[in-house]
Amino acid sequence: MATPADLEELTALPETFHIPLLDLGYRPIWDYRRDQLGIQGSHAGALLVDGTWYCPNIPAPLITATADLLNKKIDHTTWRHRVDARPTNRYTPNKPGNWTPRRHSTEP
Repeated sequence: MATPADLEELTALPETFHIPLLDLGYRPIWDYRRDQLGIQGSHAGALLVDGTWYCPNIPAPLITATADLLNKKIDHTTWRHRVDARPTNRYTPNKPGNWTPRRHSTEP
């Protein structure tokens, strides 16, 4: 199970916050640092952007949307539009058995 944690809990002692939370079966979810935003990695052509996999042709403004907001390069409305445009670029890998072979016709 995952649970969002309040930023005040970043300074909590492991004995009073982290360990009891883990013992209950939860794992904390923290925000990314500013230097961790944007492209975080890649695999087989897919790009990991802000924790989600996207196709390699995702436009650069969509990659840098959150960093641009935090660095005050864009306003919140522009950020929202860019983040809302990301799902059309989400990477969906092919799954075995998820395709139908085509029959090639010998007729013209």
